[in-house]
Amino acid sequence: RSTLQRLVLSESDRLSRLLNEFLDFSVMRLSAKARVDFTGVVRQAIALVKQHPDCDTGIRFDEAGLEGRLILPGDPDLLHRLVFNLILNAVQFSDADGTVQISVENRADEDPLPGSTVSQPMYFSVQDSGPGIPPEDVGRIFAPFFTTRKGGSGLGLAVVHRAVEAHGGAVYAEEVDGGGTRFVVLLPGTDVAAE
Repeated sequence: RSTLQRLVLSESDRLSRLLNEFLDFSVMRLSAKARVDFTGVVRQAIALVKQHPDCDTGIRFDEAGLEGRLILPGDPDLLHRLVFNLILNAVQFSDADGTVQISVENRADEDPLPGSTVSQPMYFSVQDSGPGIPPEDVGRIFAPFFTTRKGGSGLGLAVVHRAVEAHGGAVYAEEVDGGGTRFVVLLPGTDVAAE
């Protein structure tokens, strides 16, 4: 009987998480723009991910560009969801003793990437130390409910994609030499200011 109770509680928790993630995804839209300290959002998200049950204590975080304040226009809640989901995804796909690399760069003075329409971009990248994305899955990673992780909802990267689109940005994934995946987010940097 106690085994059945544990199973029911476990499945109830899983369904509750899935429902919450789906509701978050379904109502995501840019409600209001404010001046957001993006590096502060990233620091808070890292602290929150470190407390997540999926964050093994052996995982290291390599952080760059988070020392100061980088102010940009955006929705603080959507930006938090974007950053949190991308970092948590990297943790979940990294080896137990792996490294998650996180970087923020203001490239507003540089020319945009070829093919990119994001002006004065602010770059945010997260790299995991996992197995990488199989070539046949690359075109589906941002699709809602697509997942290759056991117990995953398939909404984490879909939330990232929707939040980036709501800000007029772009997100892409690239394979890393030696294994792993790097996700790069470009957000429009109009009125970006380093403080």
